[in-house]
Amino acid sequence: MNLYEFGLWLGLPPEGAEVLRDASPSPEEARELLALFDRDERAFFGELRARPHPERLALRLYAQYALERSPEWEAAGLSEQVYRDTMSDLVLWYREYVRQKGEPGVVEWEWLALPLKRRLVRLGRLQYQPRTLERETTVRGVLYPAGTGVLEVHIPAGDALLPRGADDSLRRAMAFFPPERRALLHCHSWLLAPELRELLPPGSNILYFQSLFDVYEEDFSFRQAEERVFGEIRDDIASYPERTGLQKSLKRYLLSGGKVSMGLGYVRAELTNAG
Repeated sequence: MNLYEFGLWLGLPPEGAEVLRDASPSPEEARELLALFDRDERAFFGELRARPHPERLALRLYAQYALERSPEWEAAGLSEQVYRDTMSDLVLWYREYVRQKGEPGVVEWEWLALPLKRRLVRLGRLQYQPRTLERETTVRGVLYPAGTGVLEVHIPAGDALLPRGADDSLRRAMAFFPPERRALLHCHSWLLAPELRELLPPGSNILYFQSLFDVYEEDFSFRQAEERVFGEIRDDIASYPERTGLQKSLKRYLLSGGKVSMGLGYVRAELTNAG
């Protein structure tokens, strides 16, 4: 499979896959840049920013990196489906760049390093990033010492977050990761914002997902809910669109002076529907 074919297989549209045929960088330069990506990510990102059309170059290099590392996923016992689903983040961030700029490329280079380097995997609807607790934490009366294995749960853009999709993904995570790496699951997202209980009807898919977690803190440092619901953050709240029920209710809430946080929450693995 050549790089163009790989792009199509991954889900890029033809105009996106065509970028993977770019003559620049040369094979030698691409190898040097990807070696830098492996050795020093910060330096690599700096090098990207200094180049013309860095978003297009990032798409070209990241696709090459993903294709060349695919044998390592197989050697680690990871299925083609897990590999393909995880690498599909390239397609998600390609679509976001096209939405923003109307031309091929990818954004969120730092984030994309996680799936590319197997620091994060996608299992069905959700993504999982293993880490460990930095300090002891109590969840539902149980004390977990520093060093306990935690799965950070991320919700990629795409299909609706249906209860069955969340449950199926959690079951897959319980089977995929050994118990010592998944004693707790943690999420930091606008989907866990307590304010959503005022904005969404009972039975909402989002409220179902939120109910899985015990929210222990709110983070108002970034207006993530607005970015995800409206597609961008605007200073003029009144100019937000009202195409969906959530857009309408969130806009009313914001216009009345309300703010929506990003909630942080834990759930014990054995208390999920997968446990």
